[in-house]
Amino acid sequence: MIFSELPLSFPIYKNQAFQNRFRKNCYGKEYKLLCPSDSLLPFQFYFDSNTIVPVSEWKIYSTSGSLVKDLNASIATHIKTSLRDGKQYNFYNGSTLPGTPLPCGYYEVRIAFTGIEGYYFSEVFYSFGKLKSQTTEFIKIIYRNECNIGPIQYTDSEITVDDTVYPFQNEIYLETFITHTEPLLEIETEKDGFNNELVTFSKFNNRLITEVVIPDYLKSAILMLQLHKSIALIDQLDLRTIAISRVFVKTQQLPETSDCMSLVQLTFEDNC
Repeated sequence: MIFSELPLSFPIYKNQAFQNRFRKNCYGKEYKLLCPSDSLLPFQFYFDSNTIVPVSEWKIYSTSGSLVKDLNASIATHIKTSLRDGKQYNFYNGSTLPGTPLPCGYYEVRIAFTGIEGYYFSEVFYSFGKLKSQTTEFIKIIYRNECNIGPIQYTDSEITVDDTVYPFQNEIYLETFITHTEPLLEIETEKDGFNNELVTFSKFNNRLITEVVIPDYLKSAILMLQLHKSIALIDQLDLRTIAISRVFVKTQQLPETSDCMSLVQLTFEDNC
């Protein structure tokens, strides 16, 4: 990979300057990466190591630099570290965090390790409130895989918090909605000895289509979505969860004046 951070919906950087808001053509503007107020988006990241390096600090700051939430007491229960092929992987799987939920606003996560200088920084996120009480229109995509996909680790990634097992999975909240559907009927036939067509295969697919404007780092995560086997789509307006069999992604880079953003069309095919 060109960059060390993984192509996930909530990337973690070694340097704060890698955040999207500091890119030259983003003009300091924040992308509204949606996140619930009582948890974080799941994340994983790694660095080279042959021995476990303990997490020494885990905190949430506002984008102005003020400390908002100290999570040090939750490190042992909510973060998992493991060694894999000369790298230390660090997982947080989206479990509910203790304490008061975050008020609406823009934040970043900072994580420090014993003996390693400086912090690891998350991408900036926007806390929007509890799922069942907020009014932002969004769709939620949950996706994971049974086996690893390149450097993204899914095997042996579970974390148990308060008797609930959280496997690592990606979560993306997109501020959009399903614009329309395209039902599709697939039929395959073959001819018998009397030249009659016999149906040998038939399948009904319901295609759900949406469009959304996103930054480059999230575009990488969306493209990786197509490689995953387990995908679920939650339509916030109808509160429906739909099992997805395939996803098709089309991207279109917007002009430089559009703050380094891309227009993405997602087509979801359900499991009918």
